[in-house]
Amino acid sequence: MTKGCEHEYGWDGEDLTKIKGEKHLKKEAKQLGLKIWWCGKIKESGEEKSNYSTDESGAFSYSVNEDIEHLEFLVCENENDFSDIYCTGIIIKLPENFKPSI
Repeated sequence: MTKGCEHEYGWDGEDLTKIKGEKHLKKEAKQLGLKIWWCGKIKESGEEKSNYSTDESGAFSYSVNEDIEHLEFLVCENENDFSDIYCTGIIIKLPENFKPSI
């Protein structure tokens, strides 16, 4: 997520290795193994999450390297209707060896 709304890289899924003009984001995403999945896929690389369900996870979701502590949460379209899932967000505990760009 960004200051605006959705990150422009999410529409076809992205492994964040080709971000233009945002070197700091690229460096940090690489350390985490951060990926954005669109309907369980990353179009350019051809990667797919097995058994991905947009009904259960929403249109897009995120992932990080397996050894990084994280929690996922659901974002719903309507705060009173938990059946209409928009996306799956992620909270990441940054590892001790994480080097922020800023």
